[in-house]
Amino acid sequence: MTAPDTLLLLATKCEEATEGSRELDFWVAVHTGTSIAPHTADEIATATYTSNGEFEVTFTRTKGKGFFGNHCIPYVTFSLDAAVGLCERVLPKGVQWTVSNSRGINDYTAAALIWVPKKTFEIDGKAKTPALALTAAILRAAAAKGSADT
Repeated sequence: MTAPDTLLLLATKCEEATEGSRELDFWVAVHTGTSIAPHTADEIATATYTSNGEFEVTFTRTKGKGFFGNHCIPYVTFSLDAAVGLCERVLPKGVQWTVSNSRGINDYTAAALIWVPKKTFEIDGKAKTPALALTAAILRAAAAKGSADT
């Protein structure tokens, strides 16, 4: 896992985003240790922007033709299911979470809270979508866990 400062920076980027982002998905995957590795040893992953400004990751084979690889990166900033999967991968067992909708009362639309029962561990994330809010909270919790581990 990456240094806590980087995880906190990614959490802030999630909270500032107005919608899900494949670029954010990529950097979250890279910095949380999510496997986006090429399928074989003769492949190299390259992150680029397409001519129309979309972010994509291409796996290029050193022997043969390349292929599009965006499907290998979880959609954590778009999908609550993917964000929950991230929570299960990077945070300890027993962590609980909740996501709520503020209905535009605040500057954010959704809020997420992560906590460990019977411990003083509570971290939140606020963003424009539930998936962004939960991903931000997960990244903040992972950063706090990483700081405690060092």
